[in-house]
Amino acid sequence: VVEALVRATRSAIADSQSNRARFEATRSEIDQLRRELEDLRAENRIDALTTLANRKEFDAALARTTADAAQSRAPLSMLICDVDYFKNLNDTWGHPFGDDVLRLIARAIKKIIRRHDIAARYGGDEFAVLLPSTALQAAEEIAERLRAEVNAKSVVQRSTGRDLGRVSVSIGIAQWRADEPARGFVERADAGLYAAKKNGRNCVVRVEL
Repeated sequence: VVEALVRATRSAIADSQSNRARFEATRSEIDQLRRELEDLRAENRIDALTTLANRKEFDAALARTTADAAQSRAPLSMLICDVDYFKNLNDTWGHPFGDDVLRLIARAIKKIIRRHDIAARYGGDEFAVLLPSTALQAAEEIAERLRAEVNAKSVVQRSTGRDLGRVSVSIGIAQWRADEPARGFVERADAGLYAAKKNGRNCVVRVEL
């Protein structure tokens, strides 16, 4: 009887250890799948070149922030900027250099914006930043700091180490109007961008509320 009990006990222990090993393996697989899912979600939200939000994530954030502004009645502003003469830069120095310029702009944006702001690569060489709880005057100050930050940086060609001078951005800003469609909000900020280009580039133009 004792021997039978010992054998049964050993068998139960072995089974318990085996089950625990299977449990640990299953948990490890689940953790790995969870990490891969999070990475996939991040890839769907992030622009690979600049590591800013991509256009899809920006559109979702725009819908969310305008809804929040409508509920809270807090101001919401947006800036849209692009690189001056970007096509000429690409044609002259090549696309790798153009990519370096876009990364430079992204780094400047990250340096200037606040934690609750939302920055995205809107498309091509165009960037957009949503500025929650920010009225037009404060948005203009942020945009001007961004313009100066970009223009203060020299761009160096990686392959040769040659200093290729400075780049600049033109920036348009607008403040959301209550009940304004998101598309209209973007179009007004974009109108400011085009006005900045017409005004000689390397400047900020605000679209009045």
